[in-house]
Amino acid sequence: MKIKVKEKDNSEEKIYKNIYEYAKMSLEFEEKREQSLISQSNRMLTAFSITTGVLLIIHERVQNASSISIPFINSITIICMILFVTSMILALLVSWRYKYKSLPSPETMMNHILANKECFITSEQRNKSFTETIDSVWKSKNTLNNKRAKLIIASMSIYFSSVGVALISTIIVLISKIL
Repeated sequence: MKIKVKEKDNSEEKIYKNIYEYAKMSLEFEEKREQSLISQSNRMLTAFSITTGVLLIIHERVQNASSISIPFINSITIICMILFVTSMILALLVSWRYKYKSLPSPETMMNHILANKECFITSEQRNKSFTETIDSVWKSKNTLNNKRAKLIIASMSIYFSSVGVALISTIIVLISKIL
């Protein structure tokens, strides 16, 4: 008669492995989000450059060929430029490389693990430790990314306000020429 040896229940190991995988994936998503926000900022800076150039060309042409008062044209141009520059500064702040909590150096991690070997014997303990380690990095990146997202929203709002002011003033100029 054979005696069955009960295998170790490794459900806890599976749970901690799953937690570790989710934590790692979450950090990767936050890093991708950061890159996406910075890319959006760079695209916005390109749009500002083009729009500002077009605005200055239009300003010069309207000023030279229009019967509209020069102070009106200059006022609208100054308002638009102030809004564009403000929007551009906000977009630049998105691209800024802010300090954030990063992972400890490999040597620091190695020394910590070796000094606390008893806490790293099982895969559950190792997965738990790594999850706790990347949690502070994730929180730091998430906080910065939330700030970046708010800056982009503010920048885009101001940018579209400036475009709106330019369009409305252009319509006013065209209507005044017709009348």
